[in-house]
Amino acid sequence: MKADYEEREKAYKQLKAMVAEAIKDLAKEERKQVSLEEKVKHAKTKTKKLKKTIAEVRLNRGANEFDSLNKIQEEHSHAEAERSIEENEAKAEREANKVQEHEKALAREEKALEEIQESLKGIHSTLPTPGD
Repeated sequence: MKADYEEREKAYKQLKAMVAEAIKDLAKEERKQVSLEEKVKHAKTKTKKLKKTIAEVRLNRGANEFDSLNKIQEEHSHAEAERSIEENEAKAEREANKVQEHEKALAREEKALEEIQESLKGIHSTLPTPGD
C-alpha cells in the first residue's frame, strides 16, 4: 500500500508540475495574445488615420485642382473684360468723333438754312399770294 501511495504521489507531483508548466505556458500565450490584440488595434487605428489622410489629400488635391480651374477661368474672364473695356472705349471714342462731325455738319446746315431764310425774306414779300 505504501508503494501504491508513493507511486500515486509521484504521479500526482508529475501531474502537478505539468499543470504548473501548462499554466505558465497559458499565461505566456495570453500575454502574446494581448500583445497581438494591441498590435492589431494599433494597426487598425493607423490604417484608419492613413485612410483619412488619403481622403483629405484627395479632397485637397481636388480642391486645389478646382481652385486652379477657377483661377484660370477668372483670369480668362478678367482678360476678356479688359479686352471688352478697351474695345468699348475705342468704340465710344469713334462714336464721339462721329457725334462731333454730325454736330459740325448740323451747324453748317443750320448756317446754310439761315442764309437761305434770310435770302427768302426779301423774295417772300414780292411773291404773289395764291388767291391773287
